[in-house]
Amino acid sequence: MEPKEFIEIIIKRINADELNEDIIKRKLNEIKSFAKTTIFKNVLNLFTHLNMNNKMAQEHWNEIFKRQDELTEKLGYPVPLLTVITEHFFSLNKKIKKPFVVEVDVMEKPISMKIKDDITGVYNKEYGYDLMNKEVIRAGRYDNSLSIIALDIDNFTELNEKYSHEFGDKVLSYTADLIKNCIRSIDFIYRNDSDQFIVVLPETPALGALEVSNRIRKKLMSEYILPKDGDNPVAITVSGGISSFKVDSETTNELLDFALDAMNSAIKDGGSKIYLYFQEKRKFLRLDAFCKVGYKIMEEGGQKTTFSKNLSAGGVLFETDHFVNLNTFLEVTIQIPDIDWIITALGKVVRIEQLPNSKYDLGIYFTEIDPEDQNTILKYIQNKINPKFNIY
Repeated sequence: MEPKEFIEIIIKRINADELNEDIIKRKLNEIKSFAKTTIFKNVLNLFTHLNMNNKMAQEHWNEIFKRQDELTEKLGYPVPLLTVITEHFFSLNKKIKKPFVVEVDVMEKPISMKIKDDITGVYNKEYGYDLMNKEVIRAGRYDNSLSIIALDIDNFTELNEKYSHEFGDKVLSYTADLIKNCIRSIDFIYRNDSDQFIVVLPETPALGALEVSNRIRKKLMSEYILPKDGDNPVAITVSGGISSFKVDSETTNELLDFALDAMNSAIKDGGSKIYLYFQEKRKFLRLDAFCKVGYKIMEEGGQKTTFSKNLSAGGVLFETDHFVNLNTFLEVTIQIPDIDWIITALGKVVRIEQLPNSKYDLGIYFTEIDPEDQNTILKYIQNKINPKFNIY
């Protein structure tokens, strides 16, 4: 736990009247061996606003905890830490001349200003990125899924110019609040740029992130903001991009860059869209294959049936009577001969080719597929290429 995180925890617990003094004692004892830490003086400054070097602060903490134990033993009941700190610096060491009570929100303000965006109240870019990097490390350590959403407010510059910068700030704050209401307590959001937000979703695969982002997008579209009395209400829309750790990227920088790339593609395609990051690597062998395929557009009914032209563990190509826009997300089912179950996947349209018979070839890249299903496709292709090596 970093000093900033530890101080945040203390503030939150004070604010909720849940200050656990054992946590403070244990944490300060744990880090005594770290010579470069500044946590002793930082935590002491949080309670007293006194400035001193870390070595002196550590000595004061030792005396404070010793005094707390002495008073608790003499009085026969636990003496609060804040009481002992006040006595230590006012009565014994005379470091505080005129003590006074400060509400926690006053104490919290200068610290929150360092990590929060002034306009929206969400984490700022520097602190948000640090938290995201910690989630990437945690996801790598425990082999958890992790996805992020990059969101850009459509036509934000035009809104600023048409109405006012004050209205632009109102749109930013409104959008940030709406996003916070659409995510879980373990998720978080930070402001990445003028009109951009990054939503970090721990333990969430790409499909889950797509559901969250579309919930945000639709919620925004269903509501309006009034610039000022007499003006027409304004609808706010966002464009978004999603990337997932390990599936798309191996580092925090890649995770962010790929989400922004997908977001920029959504903006270029007219806005008010959410795209998953896609980079076809062609790492899977393709096979001409005639398999029954079902597909339907995400969040729409009416599954259509056709047959594949070729198949790989990374995607499928099939012919259809219906035109589907590039980058559209589909729910796909594939029935492989001699296999007892139907393979299901989430796919993205990455290729469209109009055929002479007025039909279309659609190339689908799998953005979400169960590893067992993917392995089944691989085995099917290998068996077709080398039938003497049946590996089912």
